[in-house]
Amino acid sequence: MTDERGKCGGGRAMDERFLMIGQGDVFTAPTRVRTVLGSCVSVTFHCPQRGVGAMFHALLSRRCEFERCERNNAFRYVDSAIEETLKKLGRLGVTPAMIQCKIFGGANSLVREGFCSGRRNVEAAFETLERRHLQVVATSVGGERGRKLLFFPHLGDVYVKLLNSSLCPL
Repeated sequence: MTDERGKCGGGRAMDERFLMIGQGDVFTAPTRVRTVLGSCVSVTFHCPQRGVGAMFHALLSRRCEFERCERNNAFRYVDSAIEETLKKLGRLGVTPAMIQCKIFGGANSLVREGFCSGRRNVEAAFETLERRHLQVVATSVGGERGRKLLFFPHLGDVYVKLLNSSLCPL
């Protein structure tokens, strides 16, 4: 648990991370993870039994659709970010059956006629999670406004703020 100053029980300051595009990680210690999304997608992963979680911030939907894009960074693409996150969680003994996922982002705030990267990113997230038999327990996707996220991986709690609105838990 944390107090209003962001300290963990025992007085130690909680770790903080801000995820930029193409970043993701697994968190085994109490951490406050933040990011800001437009058409990008983040998926949070939480294992209640182990008190660990993970999150990524992906720009593009499917790695195979972007042959010329950076091939070394799995976290730039929704599908490969999910796969990479599952590998990292698996090394900790976390199986897909133990994980609860939440999907965020995919706004179409900068949409041009016929170009909906946000929608494609969300579709890639749902399809990949379903293929891997992962449970999705909450979503905040689509629309025309971006989102700020605050994730506590050890608890599984995510707070979402639509840009130009107030903070609400999900």
